[in-house]
Amino acid sequence: IKKNGFIERYDTGDYVQKILEQKGYKIEYLKIENMTSLLAFYAISHWGLKIRKRKGNILPYLQVNDSKAEKIYRTSLMIKYLNEYLFDNLMIKKYIINPPYVEESLSQSKRYIDSLTLIDIEVEIKKKIQLLKKG
Repeated sequence: IKKNGFIERYDTGDYVQKILEQKGYKIEYLKIENMTSLLAFYAISHWGLKIRKRKGNILPYLQVNDSKAEKIYRTSLMIKYLNEYLFDNLMIKKYIINPPYVEESLSQSKRYIDSLTLIDIEVEIKKKIQLLKKG
């Protein structure tokens, strides 16, 4: 978004909030004591859009010992499980990102991550999916 000749950058949530406020909606915020029950996802839209645009070929973004590989892997795994959950449980027959693209980005990014970190990421994502299923 350009404002006064400068580009303002927002994450997805901040941008949606700004648009809703401009349209006259009142934004209510979650109380701090309720934040422990909040299910948070990070960088899903950023890396998800890149995965979709490049049809899963995320190699240009990866370098050895780069945290991007973990972010891409985390995003890809979350999208994989969300695709499955939405498709199987909510009868939504359209994927967030085509499964072959997700599988390709998983395959490419995991080559740059050590095995213990891969396990940590998988445990983290599976916990989030279980919380989502519990509702």
